[in-house]
Amino acid sequence: MSKVKKRLMEYLAVMKLHQARSSSQKDEETRPTTEPSSVEGVTLNSTARSPTNRKAPPGPVMCLVGPPGVGKTSLCRSIADALGKKFCRVSLGGVRDEAEIRGHRRTYIGAMLGTVLQELARCGSRECVMLLDEIDKVAQPGFNSNAQAALLELLDPSQHSTFRDHYLGVPFDLSCITFICTANSASEMSRPLIDRLEMVELASYTLQEKREIAKR
Repeated sequence: MSKVKKRLMEYLAVMKLHQARSSSQKDEETRPTTEPSSVEGVTLNSTARSPTNRKAPPGPVMCLVGPPGVGKTSLCRSIADALGKKFCRVSLGGVRDEAEIRGHRRTYIGAMLGTVLQELARCGSRECVMLLDEIDKVAQPGFNSNAQAALLELLDPSQHSTFRDHYLGVPFDLSCITFICTANSASEMSRPLIDRLEMVELASYTLQEKREIAKR
Protein backbone atom coordinates (compact mmCIF):
# COMPACT_ATOMS: atom_id res chain seq x y z
CA MET A 1 0.00 0.00 0.00
CA SER A 2 2.94 2.33 0.60
CA LYS A 3 3.83 2.18 -3.11
CA VAL A 4 0.26 3.15 -4.01
CA LYS A 5 0.33 6.08 -1.58
CA LYS A 6 3.67 7.24 -2.98
CA ARG A 7 2.36 7.10 -6.55
CA LEU A 8 -0.81 8.99 -5.60
CA MET A 9 1.26 11.69 -3.89
CA GLU A 10 3.40 12.03 -7.03
CA TYR A 11 0.25 12.25 -9.14
CA LEU A 12 -1.24 14.95 -6.91
CA ALA A 13 2.02 16.91 -6.96
CA VAL A 14 2.08 16.89 -10.77
CA MET A 15 -1.58 17.92 -10.97
CA LYS A 16 -1.02 20.76 -8.49
CA LEU A 17 1.95 21.97 -10.55
CA HIS A 18 -0.13 21.78 -13.71
CA GLN A 19 -2.88 23.84 -12.05
CA ALA A 20 -0.38 26.45 -10.85
CA ARG A 21 1.18 26.80 -14.31
CA SER A 22 -2.21 27.06 -16.00
CA SER A 23 -3.29 29.74 -13.52
CA SER A 24 -0.05 31.66 -14.03
CA GLN A 25 -0.43 31.44 -17.79
CA LYS A 26 -3.97 32.83 -17.61
CA ASP A 27 -2.71 35.76 -15.52
CA GLU A 28 -0.03 36.48 -18.12
CA GLU A 29 -2.58 36.43 -20.93
CA THR A 30 -4.96 38.84 -19.17
CA ARG A 31 -2.24 41.27 -18.01
CA PRO A 32 -2.40 44.68 -19.78
CA THR A 33 0.31 45.07 -22.39
CA THR A 34 2.51 48.09 -23.13
CA GLU A 35 2.48 49.52 -26.61
CA PRO A 36 5.93 49.60 -28.26
CA SER A 37 7.51 53.04 -28.74
CA SER A 38 9.76 53.76 -31.70
CA VAL A 39 11.85 56.51 -33.22
CA GLU A 40 12.28 56.54 -36.99
CA GLY A 41 10.99 52.98 -37.15
CA VAL A 42 13.39 51.59 -34.52
CA THR A 43 11.65 49.89 -31.60
CA LEU A 44 12.93 51.13 -28.24
CA ASN A 45 10.75 49.15 -25.86
CA SER A 46 8.09 46.50 -26.26
CA THR A 47 6.43 44.39 -23.62
CA ALA A 48 3.42 43.50 -25.73
CA ARG A 49 3.07 39.80 -26.38
CA SER A 50 0.58 37.73 -28.25
CA PRO A 51 -1.64 35.60 -26.03
CA THR A 52 -0.99 31.89 -25.99
CA ASN A 53 -3.53 29.23 -25.20
CA ARG A 54 -1.09 26.41 -24.76
CA LYS A 55 -1.51 24.26 -21.70
CA ALA A 56 1.04 22.13 -19.93
CA PRO A 57 0.70 18.65 -21.43
CA PRO A 58 -1.09 16.35 -18.96
CA GLY A 59 0.27 12.92 -18.16
CA PRO A 60 -1.51 9.66 -18.91
CA VAL A 61 -4.86 9.02 -17.27
CA MET A 62 -4.51 7.11 -14.01
CA CYS A 63 -6.35 3.80 -13.65
CA LEU A 64 -6.78 2.21 -10.21
CA VAL A 65 -6.92 -1.56 -10.64
CA GLY A 66 -8.08 -3.88 -7.88
CA PRO A 67 -10.88 -6.18 -6.71
CA PRO A 68 -14.21 -4.71 -5.53
CA GLY A 69 -14.25 -3.21 -2.06
CA VAL A 70 -10.63 -2.04 -1.75
CA GLY A 71 -11.52 1.67 -1.79
CA LYS A 72 -10.88 2.71 -5.39
CA THR A 73 -13.81 5.12 -5.52
CA SER A 74 -12.94 6.56 -2.09
CA LEU A 75 -9.40 7.25 -3.29
CA CYS A 76 -10.77 9.10 -6.32
CA ARG A 77 -12.98 11.23 -4.07
CA SER A 78 -9.95 12.01 -1.91
CA ILE A 79 -7.98 13.07 -5.00
CA ALA A 80 -10.80 15.45 -5.96
CA ASP A 81 -10.81 16.91 -2.44
CA ALA A 82 -7.02 17.33 -2.49
CA LEU A 83 -7.21 19.18 -5.83
CA GLY A 84 -10.11 21.33 -4.63
CA LYS A 85 -12.36 20.10 -7.43
CA LYS A 86 -15.86 18.67 -7.61
CA PHE A 87 -16.24 14.92 -8.05
CA CYS A 88 -18.51 13.12 -10.50
CA ARG A 89 -18.79 9.47 -11.48
CA VAL A 90 -19.68 7.79 -14.78
CA SER A 91 -20.51 4.10 -14.43
CA LEU A 92 -19.43 2.09 -17.47
CA GLY A 93 -20.56 -1.27 -16.11
CA GLY A 94 -23.77 -1.34 -18.12
CA VAL A 95 -22.61 0.53 -21.22
CA ARG A 96 -23.30 -1.47 -24.36
CA ASP A 97 -23.40 1.14 -27.10
CA GLU A 98 -21.45 4.17 -28.31
CA ALA A 99 -24.56 6.37 -27.93
CA GLU A 100 -24.47 5.93 -24.16
CA ILE A 101 -21.09 7.71 -24.16
CA ARG A 102 -21.46 10.11 -27.10
CA GLY A 103 -25.21 10.71 -26.84
CA HIS A 104 -28.05 10.01 -29.28
CA ARG A 105 -28.66 12.00 -32.44
CA ARG A 106 -31.65 14.32 -32.18
CA THR A 107 -33.47 12.51 -34.99
CA TYR A 108 -34.14 9.56 -32.65
CA ILE A 109 -37.16 9.48 -30.36
CA GLY A 110 -36.06 9.85 -26.75
CA ALA A 111 -32.64 11.22 -27.75
CA MET A 112 -30.48 12.56 -24.92
CA LEU A 113 -26.97 13.60 -24.00
CA GLY A 114 -24.31 10.97 -23.40
CA THR A 115 -23.42 9.98 -19.85
CA VAL A 116 -20.28 12.14 -19.81
CA LEU A 117 -22.09 15.42 -20.50
CA GLN A 118 -25.03 14.36 -18.33
CA GLU A 119 -22.73 13.94 -15.35
CA LEU A 120 -20.93 17.17 -16.20
CA ALA A 121 -24.25 19.05 -16.20
CA ARG A 122 -25.18 17.48 -12.87
CA CYS A 123 -21.77 18.39 -11.44
CA GLY A 124 -22.15 22.00 -12.55
CA SER A 125 -18.48 22.60 -13.32
CA ARG A 126 -15.89 21.56 -15.90
CA GLU A 127 -13.18 21.99 -13.24
CA CYS A 128 -13.88 18.55 -11.82
CA VAL A 129 -12.48 15.07 -11.30
CA MET A 130 -14.47 12.59 -13.38
CA LEU A 131 -14.29 8.92 -12.46
CA LEU A 132 -14.82 6.45 -15.32
CA ASP A 133 -15.85 3.49 -13.19
CA GLU A 134 -15.34 -0.15 -14.25
CA ILE A 135 -13.67 0.75 -17.52
CA ASP A 136 -12.66 -2.88 -17.99
CA LYS A 137 -16.31 -3.76 -18.70
CA VAL A 138 -16.17 -1.77 -21.95
CA ALA A 139 -12.52 -2.35 -22.82
CA GLN A 140 -12.59 -6.08 -23.48
CA PRO A 141 -11.40 -7.31 -26.91
CA GLY A 142 -14.34 -8.08 -29.18
CA PHE A 143 -16.67 -5.70 -27.34
CA ASN A 144 -18.60 -3.01 -29.25
CA SER A 145 -15.81 -1.32 -31.22
CA ASN A 146 -17.69 1.99 -31.51
CA ALA A 147 -18.08 2.21 -27.74
CA GLN A 148 -14.36 1.54 -27.33
CA ALA A 149 -13.53 4.20 -29.93
CA ALA A 150 -15.57 6.76 -27.97
CA LEU A 151 -13.76 5.72 -24.81
CA LEU A 152 -10.34 6.03 -26.46
CA GLU A 153 -11.24 9.54 -27.58
CA LEU A 154 -12.17 10.45 -24.01
CA LEU A 155 -8.77 9.26 -22.78
CA ASP A 156 -6.72 11.01 -25.48
CA PRO A 157 -5.63 14.47 -24.21
CA SER A 158 -5.09 15.70 -27.78
CA GLN A 159 -8.81 15.21 -28.52
CA HIS A 160 -10.28 16.56 -25.27
CA SER A 161 -10.93 20.02 -26.71
CA THR A 162 -12.96 18.68 -29.63
CA PHE A 163 -15.14 15.99 -28.02
CA ARG A 164 -18.42 15.83 -29.91
CA ASP A 165 -21.62 14.61 -28.30
CA HIS A 166 -24.11 13.54 -30.98
CA TYR A 167 -27.03 15.16 -29.18
CA LEU A 168 -25.23 18.47 -28.68
CA GLY A 169 -23.93 18.46 -32.25
CA VAL A 170 -20.94 20.76 -31.67
CA PRO A 171 -17.44 20.23 -30.23
CA PHE A 172 -17.29 20.48 -26.43
CA ASP A 173 -14.07 21.19 -24.54
CA LEU A 174 -13.28 18.55 -21.89
CA SER A 175 -9.67 19.61 -21.33
CA CYS A 176 -10.42 21.07 -17.87
CA ILE A 177 -11.61 17.69 -16.57
CA THR A 178 -9.26 15.42 -14.65
CA PHE A 179 -10.16 11.87 -15.71
CA ILE A 180 -9.45 8.88 -13.46
CA CYS A 181 -10.44 5.29 -14.24
CA THR A 182 -11.06 2.21 -12.14
CA ALA A 183 -11.02 -1.45 -13.15
CA ASN A 184 -11.44 -4.73 -11.33
CA SER A 185 -8.89 -6.41 -13.59
CA ALA A 186 -6.66 -5.35 -16.48
CA SER A 187 -6.14 -8.88 -17.82
CA GLU A 188 -8.91 -8.65 -20.44
CA MET A 189 -8.57 -4.99 -21.39
CA SER A 190 -7.65 -4.15 -24.99
CA ARG A 191 -4.08 -3.10 -25.73
CA PRO A 192 -4.92 0.35 -27.22
CA LEU A 193 -6.74 1.31 -24.04
CA ILE A 194 -4.00 0.05 -21.72
CA ASP A 195 -1.48 2.14 -23.68
CA ARG A 196 -3.42 5.29 -22.74
CA LEU A 197 -3.54 4.52 -19.03
CA GLU A 198 -1.12 4.45 -16.13
CA MET A 199 -2.05 1.38 -14.11
CA VAL A 200 -1.87 1.54 -10.31
CA GLU A 201 -2.46 -1.86 -8.71
CA LEU A 202 -4.37 -2.08 -5.43
CA ALA A 203 -4.10 -5.40 -3.61
CA SER A 204 -7.06 -6.91 -1.80
CA TYR A 205 -7.19 -6.71 2.00
CA THR A 206 -5.33 -9.34 3.97
CA LEU A 207 -7.18 -11.43 6.55
CA GLN A 208 -5.63 -9.39 9.36
CA GLU A 209 -6.71 -6.11 7.72
CA LYS A 210 -10.27 -7.45 7.36
CA ARG A 211 -10.31 -8.30 11.05
CA GLU A 212 -9.18 -4.79 11.95
CA ILE A 213 -11.89 -3.29 9.74
CA ALA A 214 -14.52 -5.55 11.34
CA LYS A 215 -13.44 -4.42 14.83
CA ARG A 216 -14.09 -0.81 13.89
